[in-house]
Amino acid sequence: MFHIGDEWEAIQHLLPQKAEEVRHSWVATIRPSFDPPALLAVTTTHHHAVGIFSALPAANGFPVAHQVKIFGSDWLDEVQQTLQSINLFDTEFYLTLDGIRYEVDIYTFSCQARIGFSNPQQPTLKRLETALQNTALAIMADVDNKPLQAYLNVWRKYIW
Repeated sequence: MFHIGDEWEAIQHLLPQKAEEVRHSWVATIRPSFDPPALLAVTTTHHHAVGIFSALPAANGFPVAHQVKIFGSDWLDEVQQTLQSINLFDTEFYLTLDGIRYEVDIYTFSCQARIGFSNPQQPTLKRLETALQNTALAIMADVDNKPLQAYLNVWRKYIW
C-alpha cells in the first residue's frame, strides 16, 4: 500500500465510519505496459463521494503524486453507471501484445466483484475506460498537480 500524505488525514473524517454508510466503492488500477501504474478510487456515501487519483511509484523514477477530491451528493458517478451496463459475456475476439490493462474492484454492501480487461474494444468497456478517465479529470479539475497532469498525458497515449 502507499501513503497519500496529509490530504488523507484531512479527509479521513469524511469517510464513512460504518459499513452501512457506504453506498458503493470502486478501485481501479491502471497498468500501462511501458509506464508506471496509477490508482483511481471512489467511495460514495449518502452525503458525498471521495475520489482519489494517485500515480504509483515505478522503477523508472516517475514521480509519485496524488489528488483527493470531495464531491457533493449530486455528483454523478459515471464509472458506477457504466459498470451497470457492461456485457460480461461478449465474445468478440481481438489480440494485442502491448497496451494498457485495467482492474476494477467493486464493493457494495451486498457483494464484491472484479473486472479486468486490456486494450478495450468492446463498446461498453471503451465507455468504462472513458468513464475512468473522466473521473480522473473530475478529481483533477481546478487543481495544479503537474505530476498527475503528466500522468494523464501518458495515459492518453494508450487510448486507441
